[in-house]
Amino acid sequence: MDKKKHITNGLRIAQALASDYISIYYVDIKDDTFIEYRSTDEYQELGIEQAGENFFEVSRRNALRLIHPEDQAAFLRAMDKESLLHALEGEHTFMLNYRMMFDNEPKYVQLKASRMGDGDERHIVIGVLDIDELVQARETLQRIRQEQATYSRIFALSGDYICIYTVDLETGGYTVFSAIQDYEDLGLTRNGEDFFANAHRDSQKAVYREDLELFQTMFTREKVMQSIRETGIFALNYRMVVDGKPVYVCLKAAVVTENGSEKLIVGTTNIDAQVRRDMDYARDLSVARMRASRDALTGVKNRAAYLDVEAKINRRIRDGEQVRFAVVVCDLNNLKQTNDNYGHQAGDQLLKDACGIICNIFKHSPVFRVGGDEFAVISQGQDYENMDALMERMRRSNARNEASGGTVIACGMARYDHDSSVAAVFERADRKMYEDKKTLKDD
Repeated sequence: MDKKKHITNGLRIAQALASDYISIYYVDIKDDTFIEYRSTDEYQELGIEQAGENFFEVSRRNALRLIHPEDQAAFLRAMDKESLLHALEGEHTFMLNYRMMFDNEPKYVQLKASRMGDGDERHIVIGVLDIDELVQARETLQRIRQEQATYSRIFALSGDYICIYTVDLETGGYTVFSAIQDYEDLGLTRNGEDFFANAHRDSQKAVYREDLELFQTMFTREKVMQSIRETGIFALNYRMVVDGKPVYVCLKAAVVTENGSEKLIVGTTNIDAQVRRDMDYARDLSVARMRASRDALTGVKNRAAYLDVEAKINRRIRDGEQVRFAVVVCDLNNLKQTNDNYGHQAGDQLLKDACGIICNIFKHSPVFRVGGDEFAVISQGQDYENMDALMERMRRSNARNEASGGTVIACGMARYDHDSSVAAVFERADRKMYEDKKTLKDD
C-alpha cells in the first residue's frame, strides 16, 4: 500500500471513529502488522505514519508501561487477539474505557475497535480517544448530584440540622451550605473571610452562657485540626440559645478534598431531645438501681448490693492487692416473739430500730440487710481502724437495752487475714455472732 492510500485510509478511519483521537491503528489481523496514525495538537489532523509488526504483543508491552496499574488487567484481557476478534464477531464494534498515564498523571481514554466494512475482512481499525474532560465532567456532575441527594436525605430524615458550613482551609473563607429557620433566627453571618474568628464573635450571642467558655476554648483551628488528624473528626456538644432557651447541639467537623484543595465541613445538629431523653433515662436508671440495691423497709443496702461489694473485693483478693477490711455480722434478738405477740408492724419497727443502732455505731461503713433479721457491715478505713472501740460500743448498747427492755443485737466481727474470699471472713464473723447470741441469752 502506497503512502497516499495509507493517508486516505487514515482519513476515512479518523472520520469513522472520532475527531478527538490520540492514535489510530490500522491492523492486519492475518499477520498482525499495523500502521499507526497520530494526531497533532496544532492541526488536529493525521500525522506521521508508523508501521510495525506483532501489534498485540506491542500493545501488551505498551500497556504495562503506559496504562494505569488498576486498569492494566482489564485492558490485557480485552486486547487478547482471540478475545477481541470474538467480541467483534458479535457486535462489530468494541469499546473499553481506561486510564493512560501522561506525565505521571492519569487521563481517561476510550479504545474503540471495529471492522473496516466494505467487504474488508482482513483489517480492523482501533482508535484511542481522549475522553478525560468528558469523564471528569460526568464525575463532577455525578458528585454534585450525590452531594445534593445526600444533604437532601440528611435533612429529610433528621430535620435536626441547624447549619452546615464549608470552609476553605487555605483562605479561611466560608459559606453556609444550608440552614433551617433556627439558624436564621440567630442572626449569624452566612459567609465571611475568617471562619474561626467570626465563630468566636458569633458565639457571644449564640452559645448558652454556661457553655461559652467551653466552646471558645475547644473550638479553635488548632484543636479542631489536631482532632481531625488524630481521629478523622472533631465533635463538640454544647448548648445554643434558641428562642431564649438553651438547646443542646452537636458540632462536628471533618476535612474533604475538593478540586485539589482541602475544605473543612462543619455541621451543627439539634440533639436537644436526644440529650434530654438520655438524661431522663440516666436519672430513671439511677433511681432504679438505687431501689434495686436498697432494702425497702430499713433503707440500708440489701443482699444484692452486699453480693456486688463482695464480688469486687474478691477480685482485688485474686489480683493480689493488699486489702484491709472487717466483716461485722449482726442478728436482732426476739424478732419472732415481737411478731407473734405484737404483730408484724411492731416487728418492722424493731428492725428499723436495730438498723438505726447499727448505722449509728458504724457511721463510716456500708450496712446491708442480708436476711430477715440479719445485717452485715463491711468496714474499711476509719471504722476498720477503730473496730475494737466500735464493738465495745455495741456491747454497751446491748447491756443498756437489755436492762431496759430495748433492742438487743447479737454481733460478731472478723478481720480479713489472708483469707481466700470475703465469704470466709463472713463465716468467722457469723460464728462469733452466734457465740455472742448465746452469751446474751445465758445472761
